[in-house]
Amino acid sequence: MTKLIAATEEFYLRFHSEKNCVDYLMQIKWPHGYNCEKCGSKKVYRTDIRRLPLLECANCRYQASPIVGTIMEGSSTPLRKWLLAIHLISHETLQINAKELCQIIQVIYKTAWLIMHKIRHAIGKADANIQLSGHVSVTSAVYGTPPYSHSFERLPQESPALVGASMNANQEPDYVKIKLIAFEHLKEKEIKHCGLEYFTKENVEQDTTPSFVVKRFIPLKQRPTYSLFKESRKWIHSTFHGLRRLHLQAYLNEFCFRLNMKLQKITSAFKELTLLCISTQRITYATLINIPDQLS
Repeated sequence: MTKLIAATEEFYLRFHSEKNCVDYLMQIKWPHGYNCEKCGSKKVYRTDIRRLPLLECANCRYQASPIVGTIMEGSSTPLRKWLLAIHLISHETLQINAKELCQIIQVIYKTAWLIMHKIRHAIGKADANIQLSGHVSVTSAVYGTPPYSHSFERLPQESPALVGASMNANQEPDYVKIKLIAFEHLKEKEIKHCGLEYFTKENVEQDTTPSFVVKRFIPLKQRPTYSLFKESRKWIHSTFHGLRRLHLQAYLNEFCFRLNMKLQKITSAFKELTLLCISTQRITYATLINIPDQLS
């Protein structure tokens, strides 16, 4: 909790008011100034009598708000709390869950949970548009296996996954994806060929042939990306203390985002995550809690 408090204080030093947060968001969203989304006019009127500024086109009267078309659209939560949540989630060395976030930003648990899952939704949408390329190594793994279990049958709490990575010339990962496998693509714990084909179609650049290592008893040293899965499992257990399968993929996406920011040496993960959040359309609480488990 000490690290979370320090990161929070760091954020407040930079963003000491709601206005600072609004100005930052507008700068990120419209780095070259606002152009009307309907007619392209650069002449706009700005009104600041509401909680957030309203931009009105002088030509066609179209109105725009900084949070329209973002995951924050429709939210009454102050922008400063949203950006603090983004800051904490993007922080490489922090671990934070909804219970801790609701205490830090002073909202109810449901609101903190919703904010975090909307941010994870933005991460997942962005990841879906990125394809693994070059030398792609893919390893099978199973989330939720009890310690010392050697069962050939898949247990109810077990969720098989594929861990894929674009590897550089030094055989080190440049970009990582961890994707759960639909039960229809499984035979007990074994991933069927159709599952490998689906992973390739959805996550690997066209005309790239990934190298799969999916046999259960191949030594770990011959499975170069398995260690990344172990890291994700440790992070999930220590931060969230157990997860339902329904939302497990969202948490795996968050882990991969943090890892990929580190691998790609991104200097401002906060800015990158803010960009993802303002370029992703809103998703409602009802939709998030009723997402059909397409993996079951």
